[in-house]
Amino acid sequence: MKGSRLGLVLSGGGACGAYEVGVLQVLAQLGLDPQVVSGASIGALNGAIIAATPSLAQAAKRLTALWAGLTPEKLFRPKVGTSLRSIGEALLRMRAEAMSEDAPDFFALFDASPLESLLQQHINIKRLYRGRKLYISVFPGSEGPGLLGILKDLLHWVLSDRSSEFVRVQDFAPHEVLALLKASAAVPLFFQGQKIRGQVYRDGGIGDRRTAQGNTPIEPLLTAGCTHAVVISLDEDYQPEPHRYPGLQLTVIRPSKPLKQNGLVDSLLDFSPERIRQLIDLGRQDAKHCPELIKLQKELKPISSLFSRLRHLFAKD
Repeated sequence: MKGSRLGLVLSGGGACGAYEVGVLQVLAQLGLDPQVVSGASIGALNGAIIAATPSLAQAAKRLTALWAGLTPEKLFRPKVGTSLRSIGEALLRMRAEAMSEDAPDFFALFDASPLESLLQQHINIKRLYRGRKLYISVFPGSEGPGLLGILKDLLHWVLSDRSSEFVRVQDFAPHEVLALLKASAAVPLFFQGQKIRGQVYRDGGIGDRRTAQGNTPIEPLLTAGCTHAVVISLDEDYQPEPHRYPGLQLTVIRPSKPLKQNGLVDSLLDFSPERIRQLIDLGRQDAKHCPELIKLQKELKPISSLFSRLRHLFAKD
C-alpha cells in the first residue's frame, strides 16, 4: 500500500518479555519488518536490539540466542544481603544519605551493572543511530531524593495519576543511550532510577496504568507517521482504545493464557531457562494463530520487504 509505514510496539513486563521473542520470530517469517519501534521497560531493551539490527529476521535470531542464555545471575546482583545485619547496615546507609542530592536514588535491591554489561554486549550504539527510529517510555520521577522519592513514585504508580513520557533515543547523545534504556526498566525499589539532563527517570511502565499509556507506548507511532502497528502486549486482558490513535491500524497480539499466574513479582523476575522457553513458544504459537497478522502481511509485505532490502544495502558495521 502506497504511503504505508509499519510500527512495532513492545510492552513491558520483566521476564515475560520472552513472549515477545516468539512473536518476533513469526513476524520475521511473514516478512513484516517494522520501520519504527516503540517499547517500555523490557520492551525497550528488546526494541533497542531490533532497532540496531539490519533486519527483523536477524534481530529475532539475536534475541532468541540472548534470551536462551539468560539466567537470574546474569541480571540480578543483590545490593543488599539477606542477613539481618546486612539489611540493617543498608537501612542505616539509606537514612544517612536519604537527603543527599548526590544520591537521589540511593536505595535499590539490585545492582544495574549486570544489565548494563548485557546492553553493551548486545547493542551496537553506532548502528542504532543508522537504524529504525526507536522510541521508549520513561517515567519522570519525583524530585525528592532517596527513599522519599521512590515512595512518591510508587504512590503515583498505584494511583495511576501521572503519565510516562516518550523519547526518541536517537535524539540523545551516545553516552546517554544506556542510561535511557536502564531508566525505562528501572522498577522502583528494584533498580536505581537514572538522572539524565537533570531529571530522574524510572520504569516507563509506571505511567497511567488504567490505559497502559506508559507500558504499551503506541502514541509515539503517531508522531513517527505510522499507518499500521503490530502491538505485542504481555497482558491477556489488554484492549487498546482505537479512538486514541486516529489513522493508525492496530494489530494486537496478546497471550492466550495469563503470564503472571505465579504472582506479579515472581513472574517479573523468573528468568529461569525453562520458563523463558515456554514463553517464547507461547508467543510463537499465539502469533501463528493470529488471523489479523496474515491480513497485515498481504497488505504490507511488499513495503516491508523493500524496507528490509534497503536496510541490508546500507547497513555497515
